[in-house]
Amino acid sequence: SMIKNDRLLSVVLDFHSGVLMALDSAKRLGISTRLKVLDTRNQLTHISKLLDENEFSEYDAIIGPMMSNNFDRVASKVKRDRTPVISPFTLPVQVYDNVYQTIPDEKLLKSKITNFVKTDSLKTQVVIIADEINREESNNLKREFPLAKQIFSRKDKDGKEANFIYPTDLENVFNEGRVYVFLETDSKALASSVISLLNGLITQQTEIVLVTLDKNKAFEGDNIDNYHLSNLKFHYPSTNKNYDESEDNAFVKEYKRIYKVTPNKYATRGFDLTLDILLRLASADDLYDASDSDIETEYVENKFRYNKRLFGGYINEAAYIVKYEDLQIKTVN
Repeated sequence: SMIKNDRLLSVVLDFHSGVLMALDSAKRLGISTRLKVLDTRNQLTHISKLLDENEFSEYDAIIGPMMSNNFDRVASKVKRDRTPVISPFTLPVQVYDNVYQTIPDEKLLKSKITNFVKTDSLKTQVVIIADEINREESNNLKREFPLAKQIFSRKDKDGKEANFIYPTDLENVFNEGRVYVFLETDSKALASSVISLLNGLITQQTEIVLVTLDKNKAFEGDNIDNYHLSNLKFHYPSTNKNYDESEDNAFVKEYKRIYKVTPNKYATRGFDLTLDILLRLASADDLYDASDSDIETEYVENKFRYNKRLFGGYINEAAYIVKYEDLQIKTVN
């Protein structure tokens, strides 16, 4: 019950289970690894103690800590030893020379989906629907797509955000052909009403494709109809993909055998990230030598291609565009 109640603990344990599976896979490939697991207790004082008690210059890489403040403390301390420190889930406070940011930047994800829409030669129109909070996002998109029509959510009589649009706001808006609709909102109410309205406007002549720069919680939950998202071929950028259940996956099979459950995204990330580090280390003198920007690797749900910042560390620039299709989330090639 402690694990159930402690979200961080449960994420860390799932991640760790994936790490162990990666070590096992690497061993089968002839790569032996000495793994040391240190519990930070999620306390900076305890981290300082661990940093004093251990000689981290002897290690090829450090994965974690999970939380960004704790991570920053470790990364800055081992910087002078040039020990690579890998951030598995969070964006580091500072990307020092020895830091590996494994989650792509938000900016990169946004430009990925924007370029995807730009390069689709079959599109006939772009429409941008946004709430007040995302007005700047809408204006940025308008600069990318100068001919796009902008629609903003309605205000109440006091001028406050009301998080809805009228059906008439979408009347006579759509051309024939393939229309891309960007929906930029943090509001579940606006998302569910717009998705429902758009679904009703699909015709034989008009194909509506829903896209967003940021797939947040507004696009999830009971009030969002997945049938509608499938009909609208909902596209968005993502740091990871869902593994294809129709394909025979050795990791998934073995994980189920050992743990009696399907691996969640944290366990899979633990596996993908660790196996990638081990294979890179086996192929070069150190992790830095194995992190050339033309090396892209892909595993069960994650891919990695690191680009070294001029003044700073390594950022993963490999990401996916995924879409809803037949009630499944699939990768767009």
